[in-house]
Amino acid sequence: MSEPLRSGVQASRLRLESHGPRDVRMIFTVVESLRATFPSTVPDEVTALEHATLGRQEDGRPWRLALGPHTLVAGSSGAGKGSVFWSFAVALAPAVRAGSVHLHGIDLKAGMEVLMGRGLFTSVATDAVEAVALLEDLVADMQERARQYAGTQRSHCATTENPLHIVMIDELAALTAYNNERELQRRAETAINLLCSQGRAPGFMVFACLQDPRKEVIPSRGLFTQMVGLRLKDISETTMVLGETAALTGAHCHRIRRDVPGTGYVVPEDGGHPILVRAGYASDELIREVAQTYAAPETREIDVAAVRDSLGPRRRPRSREDVA
Repeated sequence: MSEPLRSGVQASRLRLESHGPRDVRMIFTVVESLRATFPSTVPDEVTALEHATLGRQEDGRPWRLALGPHTLVAGSSGAGKGSVFWSFAVALAPAVRAGSVHLHGIDLKAGMEVLMGRGLFTSVATDAVEAVALLEDLVADMQERARQYAGTQRSHCATTENPLHIVMIDELAALTAYNNERELQRRAETAINLLCSQGRAPGFMVFACLQDPRKEVIPSRGLFTQMVGLRLKDISETTMVLGETAALTGAHCHRIRRDVPGTGYVVPEDGGHPILVRAGYASDELIREVAQTYAAPETREIDVAAVRDSLGPRRRPRSREDVA
């Protein structure tokens, strides 16, 4: 019934909301306010690290993503995951420079994405061995901080002494489901599961992007409590990402146009109705400029020796040095 109503008034979207015990409120979107591209922006100063402003909501208000909940951004190829990824990093740039946020980038496309803004990242992993070493190091740091907090505090407040650590993964499935080295796949999944299940209170967050949201591709999907659904293939994928209720009340990720990358739906923290949002666009020039201006005050080298040695000589992947 809702689709004929939407079409009849020539609206681009119809959202249904319950209004009292018997009534339903119908909200029609006639003018698409998010069609025009706009740039990602850097905050003027370090604010309370509760949210990161990524772009705009459909009603023109800022789109703020909560910091702390582990976040999964799902979208088909070309849906604009890069816009969300870089808008998130750019929004945290002042806190990165101040040292209260440490970003850790994982990009198994040889670093094509994250190396564009290398200066913003405390550490970067560009192959599976480096990624596993980095993740396992962060798990050890998380567990050590949890032991320090035990009996004294129950939640984390980001400071330069105890920064918020955020793992930003460009394509999660490349590290898990599509990794042909089973031992690395198992260890990566274990580390991610530990970070997602135990990391929020001591100040460790996972922010991951992927194309295919099926359970067989991302078994730990349920551990990500904050979801962003960009353009997806069909309504079943929307349900996987945002839930059945969101899909029924107007979050139609499969109907998002191809010419508005970075546009998607989010479910508010209070569990309300899905909101249409769009992330800003971060050009290569902007990413380089922000990475230089707001560079992290320290970098962290990844020690891969222990991971490589544990795989054994027959199973050890060829390193870049071996190829050279």
